[in-house]
Amino acid sequence: MQVKNNNKSGEKMYNYKKLHKIYFSFLLVWLFGGIFTLWGSELEGSYKTPISLTGLIEPSETLQVQSSIGGRVEAIHVKVNQSVAEDQLLL
Repeated sequence: MQVKNNNKSGEKMYNYKKLHKIYFSFLLVWLFGGIFTLWGSELEGSYKTPISLTGLIEPSETLQVQSSIGGRVEAIHVKVNQSVAEDQLLL
């Protein structure tokens, strides 16, 4: 003769412990998320401090422009930021 074990209280206790671990995990994630969010917002303000530096700024390349004919420039036939083609007259 076999006896069935109808111990439902053991299963309920197991489910309770399992749910307790899940709830506790969510609580920890929520707490640490809030702490890092608050801490991160404080760091954001520290980058808004103006910085003043002194020094010499030099170009990486230089180009000398010379005219082959002397004279006075009366008009420039291009606008600011206008693209120009090779061999296009600018003056």
